[in-house]
Amino acid sequence: MARIWFNMRPFTRGKDGRVQRPPKGYTNPEVISRYEAKDEIYEDKYEQDADKFNTIRDEIMTEEQKKRADFYLQHYYTLVAEMDGRKEEWEELERLYGADIDDPENEDDPNIFVPIINPSIEGQIQTLDVDPQPTIKGQGFSDHQFAHTAEILTTWCFKKNKIRKLIKRHERRRRGYIGTAWFKVVWDPDALDGFGMPKITCPSPTKVFVDGKIKDYMRLQEADFIIEEIGLVSIMELRRDKTREPINGKTMDEIADAIALGNSVVDFGGEESGDDKDSFTLLHIWTRNNEYGNLQLIEMSKCGIIISESDPKEPYYTMVRNQYPYFITVLYERENSLYGFSDGKLLKRLQILMNNLWNECVIACRHSAQTATFVDPAAHIDPEDFAAGKRDPRHPIPARNPNVNIKESQGKGLNMVIFQLIGLVIQEAQRVIRFSSLKTGTNTGRIMTARQASIEMAEAERGMDDKKADLSDTLADVAEYCLCLMMENWDAAKAFRVSENNDFEWIDARELANIPVLVPADQSYLDSWRAEREARIAAGLEKRGEVPEPKFMQLYKDEEEKDPETGEPIYEVDKKTGEKRKKTKRVPVTKQVEFDIDVSIGEGLPTNKIALYNIILTLANLRVPDEETGMPRPILTYEKVKKMLGDLLGLDIDDETPRSNPQEEQFMRMIRSIMSQQAQPGQNMSRPNLMRAQIPQVTANESIPGETIGGYPSNAV
Repeated sequence: MARIWFNMRPFTRGKDGRVQRPPKGYTNPEVISRYEAKDEIYEDKYEQDADKFNTIRDEIMTEEQKKRADFYLQHYYTLVAEMDGRKEEWEELERLYGADIDDPENEDDPNIFVPIINPSIEGQIQTLDVDPQPTIKGQGFSDHQFAHTAEILTTWCFKKNKIRKLIKRHERRRRGYIGTAWFKVVWDPDALDGFGMPKITCPSPTKVFVDGKIKDYMRLQEADFIIEEIGLVSIMELRRDKTREPINGKTMDEIADAIALGNSVVDFGGEESGDDKDSFTLLHIWTRNNEYGNLQLIEMSKCGIIISESDPKEPYYTMVRNQYPYFITVLYERENSLYGFSDGKLLKRLQILMNNLWNECVIACRHSAQTATFVDPAAHIDPEDFAAGKRDPRHPIPARNPNVNIKESQGKGLNMVIFQLIGLVIQEAQRVIRFSSLKTGTNTGRIMTARQASIEMAEAERGMDDKKADLSDTLADVAEYCLCLMMENWDAAKAFRVSENNDFEWIDARELANIPVLVPADQSYLDSWRAEREARIAAGLEKRGEVPEPKFMQLYKDEEEKDPETGEPIYEVDKKTGEKRKKTKRVPVTKQVEFDIDVSIGEGLPTNKIALYNIILTLANLRVPDEETGMPRPILTYEKVKKMLGDLLGLDIDDETPRSNPQEEQFMRMIRSIMSQQAQPGQNMSRPNLMRAQIPQVTANESIPGETIGGYPSNAV
């Protein structure tokens, strides 16, 4: 293939990454002048010298680092080869999911594609288009009081990371064409103007490579290493990076000069750009393969240059219990395999069958729907005049006695069995993936009774709940990891909005890292507390019974005192024995908070304004029997409804409507009078029999004809 030398660059690269100079005799004055120019610009940092790769690698990396890089590169390329075998099937399913079909082999082929996989999967995913709601409970006495704070932090973190979009991407991969999907959580120190926050991503399953010894996704945290191929990273981004700590005291420019560019492969038929050659493939290697067994991150280019390496003496994240920041969800498990299979795989054959059926339908329409013409030779007419495409109704056709010698027969059309088979394919597709189009409110075209529809809805609901359960468990692990990163990395408190009414809470996530350990209160502690309470009551600082007795108390332990300057233990002499011993002090015992986290998706009450408005209106019209009178009364008062609507809609609602009409007030006075008479000494104290009372016909709700305050028919006496 001939190379085209663009004027914008004095040289380009070959496939091997080596610099290709302009050929001899190339006389373009603009390119030659740029190549020979001595002035440098910042954009020149895009260029590398591939001839010096090995020399630079030897200069910036030690022998130990080069050996370690080669070790993980060997495992990386082995896992990539294994992944290529899976990608072939995944890419085929992804093309069916996106309705991508090849060009027809001949002009007569209709090449019809009627999607089944896409609407079946998207119908399920649209039910997940809601904000996930975390529910957090403390595991013990000490943790319970911090659960509300953790819910606020988790909800905020999900919202800032646009978790709804990530869930859709996650579920399209898991249900649509791969059967397996990932979440990843890392700390982004640059977010929020340097305040930092957890960053949740959804890496492609084809770019995450787990230690091959792990065959069960439930044992993911037991892997020796996890390698993620980050993809195309601009070399300029690496040069500008100020957050990484380069190895061996080198600068980022020195490391960038050693990296070979343009060495990544795009999956799933993705688009490639000419600018890809200004990027490199970054590998994140997470491992516990060190003498300390701590979580460690090694950043390395695909060509074997280690960019940065965390200190193995301390875990990369100290409060995540040494766990990897990756979380996997599988739809349908395979035995002895980390990866599952998807709904798309189950629908593949039905999708192909549907396409073939419609192709046959179109072909059949061309033939059976046309009119057949029979011509007697006695008509003396050229049959070509009746051929398709040559028949012009404007021109007369000479024929002898056409009413007798020429006969036309209408086509019979398509057999209804074909359309019945198409309907069966659609129905079977819903059964296979345990879903029903009734959940989306669409008409299935089938006739069914209300009971049949109810059964189908219930079965679809169970299937969707089963698939959501695994997703909820994964999101709960993600939420816990986010909380741990906020505890570890935030160095200040922050205000968080907790309602639509601009209510805020000031939260310091660092408090969750050291909460007091509580134990059941013993008798000595209760005696001491009671004595202090009596003293407070005597001083007038507290009323008796105002503060309940505590159920728990702070746990303390003895800790050695050390000299703040030298760190050596401080000794003291025992007054009784005269022996020298280490001085101790009582300190409260603390621990990192522990939670039980559940994340619900599409369960519970909606939280948008339209839904809340309808809930308020429903509650405003709801009446329950009064405990004293037995008469129906609204569950919400007028003032409460007015305040709730005002807060929700942000409106100032004027009080121009009377709370009750005179008839209602007269009726309530009569009821109170009857009750006061029955409450006299010697009288029956039971509830009055209002059915026998003379109840005036007062309409409680003028919009409902015939309704009365007592809820009885209008002729009740």
